[in-house]
Amino acid sequence: MKKALVYVNIGTPEDLSVKAVKRYLSYFLMDPYVIDIPYLFRLLLVRGIIVPFRAKKSLEAYKEVWTDEGSPLDVYTKQLVESTDLGDDWVVEYAMSYSAPFINDVLDKVKKEGAKEIYILPMYPQYALSTTKSTMEAAKKWNLKNSDIVLKTRDFFFDDLDFLKASENKIKKQTQTLSDDYYHLFSFHGLPFRHVKKLHPNHCNNNESCCDVLSEKNQFCYRAQCHHTAKILSKRLGFKKWGYSFQSRLGKDTWLLPYSVKKVEELAKNGEKKISVIPYAFTIDCLETEEEVENEIKDIFVSHGGESLHRIECLNKDFSDVLTKEFLGQFKQL
Repeated sequence: MKKALVYVNIGTPEDLSVKAVKRYLSYFLMDPYVIDIPYLFRLLLVRGIIVPFRAKKSLEAYKEVWTDEGSPLDVYTKQLVESTDLGDDWVVEYAMSYSAPFINDVLDKVKKEGAKEIYILPMYPQYALSTTKSTMEAAKKWNLKNSDIVLKTRDFFFDDLDFLKASENKIKKQTQTLSDDYYHLFSFHGLPFRHVKKLHPNHCNNNESCCDVLSEKNQFCYRAQCHHTAKILSKRLGFKKWGYSFQSRLGKDTWLLPYSVKKVEELAKNGEKKISVIPYAFTIDCLETEEEVENEIKDIFVSHGGESLHRIECLNKDFSDVLTKEFLGQFKQL
């Protein structure tokens, strides 16, 4: 039986134009799993305020990281597909949630190519409503009209041994030449605190007291999973000084703490001169891992007394090392 593996990521503007950026931001921010307020209020907020005012700023940021082949997220994901070899019985493709190639179109494509069992892999190690859940809901809707196809997926893989091994190898290659006085900061993509509170209303306090131990009470808590990603990888890598934080905050609501921009400011003020930033809520490098770390976070660190910031690349095409039989065996039917 022919199978298919479909990598799914967030998405990216198709070109360097205000129109393309506005289109992408509208798709992204109008998702009720991203901005979880009633439709009309979301429409007014996104189309009337956020997109018109944010598009030009976002475009300038994309210009900083754009390659001759296009957006880094798109380019590196294509490279991952090309480097993934699961055998003749598999078709490997990729899809984006909020830009082409869209999930529905890719699922239609692999079905036409004869796949009867499709493995959908949201490319996010930690579970979140705005990423993993949104992807799964889109796949479920497609499956309602294509019930003859078996869809399988994974909720998260932050603690998967194959993922940890591949991550350890990639990070080690990039940090082995750094001196012992480097502080290693795992910077995860932020989420509004209310997203986490929805899943664990009687547990989450947005601090380490409830994230230090993973249990049935908080097994889907994004913050707790990020905490454990940093803790496990730091131990495997033998880091003497390390911490974690959350970047990419949008709006005035309380997001997951601590914020990366505040964390690097604090580190610099406390005498840390050299840091590496490891963005491991991501598996593929993108705007947030490149421009935001290299510019905004680095500028804040240096302006408060820091001297050197070393950005660690994501797994990118090396994610193919994660795809062992054991890893694929953990997929469950949607």
